[in-house]
Amino acid sequence: MRFNLGYLFGFLGFLVSQHALAVDLPEPMIAHDPILPQVNTSGWYLRGDIGFAKQTGPRISSLTRHVDADSQLTASGNFGVGYRLGESFRVDLGVQALFPREVSALQPCALACARTSKDHLQVSAVASLVNIYADLGNYGGFTPYVGAGLGAAYVRTADVLAHNSDNSEVRARGAGKWNFAYALMAGTSYEIDQAWSVDAGYQYLALGSGETEAYTLDGQQTRMQLKNLNTHNVRLGLRYQFGGSEVHQPGVFPNSYMPVR
Repeated sequence: MRFNLGYLFGFLGFLVSQHALAVDLPEPMIAHDPILPQVNTSGWYLRGDIGFAKQTGPRISSLTRHVDADSQLTASGNFGVGYRLGESFRVDLGVQALFPREVSALQPCALACARTSKDHLQVSAVASLVNIYADLGNYGGFTPYVGAGLGAAYVRTADVLAHNSDNSEVRARGAGKWNFAYALMAGTSYEIDQAWSVDAGYQYLALGSGETEAYTLDGQQTRMQLKNLNTHNVRLGLRYQFGGSEVHQPGVFPNSYMPVR
């Protein structure tokens, strides 16, 4: 058999061209799954706030007198321990104090006379409520929420001043009383960092009723009773989430599309 050099040189040329083509090809790229933002959606937290409360619609009753009363603005404080149930819900146990404020009313005299007198007393309260909140999404760090709470309130009266029909003063001792209580809340929080948030909100708090110890008025035994002890509260506070959260910057996916050497 005669050996054909043309075939040999043709085969060698083919091998060289394939090697050059392989050298010119880019290195293979492997796309890894992106690392999405990771956020703590459950865990314990603490909260605390201070604010102002205004009572609306209280009524004072004694003997046959039943009149609408006026209440001063008072300070309030609140502390709670809670647990986040996923991304949208939170539940906590809170203790709230409403500091003493004056409740007063112009009372007509119990007997047949045209005189009126200004009766007043001090009222304070402590409420313990189990609250549940629904977070309504995060908008640039702001998270609006709504909530409701159920529990009990201890209403305490003090420094009672009433008047007989001849306008003479009658001073009496206050008393304490437990009531069913409930609250409705709305507000928004703002994330300072992974653990701390500022919380500003409104609360409607129904405290029930209150009363004083018995005393003698115009020769009759009576006690001053308060109804409709409801307050509108504006509050500002802080919330601390234990453990914080590990959040990757949005749009940054480490180890993605790294060339394999």
